[in-house]
Amino acid sequence: MERRYALFAVKPELALALVHGRKRFELRRTRPSLRPGDVIYVYATSPVKAIVGSFTCADVLEGSPTHIWKQVGNEANVTRQRFRDYFQSAQRAFAIEAISPRPLDVPLTLAELQDTVPGFTAPQSYRYVAYPLV
Repeated sequence: MERRYALFAVKPELALALVHGRKRFELRRTRPSLRPGDVIYVYATSPVKAIVGSFTCADVLEGSPTHIWKQVGNEANVTRQRFRDYFQSAQRAFAIEAISPRPLDVPLTLAELQDTVPGFTAPQSYRYVAYPLV
């Protein structure tokens, strides 16, 4: 299978936790079409506005928010209240298992991305990209 690439928008403190291996699961309300081995670039949202690193998808877990919290809550680097707030009124929750985190020594800023990739815009949540970004 061919490796695919995605770009995820993540709050700065959680983005850094992901790429430094302190956050083992990225939580989402909608299921991205990811397979084991796909590479996810982590874009830290405002005020950072830069790709800060990447990780490899090991698996995508799915279940009720309660089930996902029981499975991964301790490794998602969020409080129970923040988890509840995020999944409020959601029927399904998804946890992307992050392995092989790779922080960038120098983040790739939004301005640099726009210079390199004409028309580049940061994703609201996530999007797929056709080729490696870094």
